[in-house]
Amino acid sequence: MARQLHEIYTKATRMLLLLLLMMTMLCRYPASYKFDAEAENFPLTGLRFVGLMSMIDPPRAAVPDAVAKCRSAGIKVLV
Repeated sequence: MARQLHEIYTKATRMLLLLLLMMTMLCRYPASYKFDAEAENFPLTGLRFVGLMSMIDPPRAAVPDAVAKCRSAGIKVLV
């Protein structure tokens, strides 16, 4: 039980830290902020890689048949 609580606490602490970092960035750079790559009006140093996420989204069973029908009709399918 103690180990589970420690894991929950560790994850919660990381999430709060991430939330704090995100809120800090949102205060400095709100959605309306105009980023300019030439003027470099945003931080380029002191950055930290937070993570990478990937999802598996397999096509539905009907997709291969639908793609084949489109191709037979002369429609170019891009996925």
